[in-house]
Amino acid sequence: MRRFLLLALGMGLILLKPVYSEPDKLLFVDAHSQLPNSQLSDQIIDLLNKAGIKKVILTNRDLAKNKDILDLSDKYPNRIFPIIKTKGKPWSDDNDKFTKSIEKKEKKRRYYGLGEALLFHAAKGKYGLKAPEVNVSSSSDQFIYLLGKARDRNWPLIIHIEFRSVNNYAQRMKELENILDKNRDISFPLIHMGQLDTENVSRLIENHKNVYFMMSRAHMIKGKNTRQPWTTLFSNKKIKDSWKKLLIKYPDRFIFCIDAVWPSDWSDQYYVKRVNLWRESLKELPQSVVERIAYKNAERLWDLTN
Repeated sequence: MRRFLLLALGMGLILLKPVYSEPDKLLFVDAHSQLPNSQLSDQIIDLLNKAGIKKVILTNRDLAKNKDILDLSDKYPNRIFPIIKTKGKPWSDDNDKFTKSIEKKEKKRRYYGLGEALLFHAAKGKYGLKAPEVNVSSSSDQFIYLLGKARDRNWPLIIHIEFRSVNNYAQRMKELENILDKNRDISFPLIHMGQLDTENVSRLIENHKNVYFMMSRAHMIKGKNTRQPWTTLFSNKKIKDSWKKLLIKYPDRFIFCIDAVWPSDWSDQYYVKRVNLWRESLKELPQSVVERIAYKNAERLWDLTN
């Protein structure tokens, strides 16, 4: 029997078994979330504690100010890691306000990276009232500026392209791969998994050493409806086998994050529940895989350990 087991192991017939013995003690790094208003500042740490989030990379949006995330970081320097907001009208309008705003912020304080480079963001809500469509080319001045900033500071640059929503899929995919090929010294995490399927995620990973996939909105909980065509890794609250194989094969390329955006996202019902969903489902994977996805990849890419 022992001889048979050794032979099978040598032939690669034995799959890795789950070895994460204490999933309840697993702490996460939320590699990307957004503070929507100042009033939520006092609630965030309580939610992080409830959810078992040891660190969060945070930017501001909507009614929240940059000062709000900096104040949180001052108060909780080992928990809150601020990044510079990039979205908004200056980004879409391609004017001097965009670069001046980033330069002004960077001179005053320490940040850990840049927010999302919105190359294509589909409209959210009826008539786009919740969030408008954003469509910006990688040849634009503002994107080229972000490339230079990421390179100078050795920061990852988060790419936001919702591939299931674009009208010109082939062109935008070519655009992405051109970015990856021409900037191999920069790491590019794709928010929301790029809305891509297993085939394209696997192909991009195999062809590009600098592409990563952020697992925001990649969860589905029964009763939560959305019209957005997110990539979901789940079926009946368990990670699908096809995705499980990719996570095990490429554990260094996937990054846990929630991307809490709206005030309702910062709640027990949404934030805590989703982190716990991931915690429960990831326990089926090997411990070394779980730890890299849950926190080590984010800590490495954004240099959160120093």
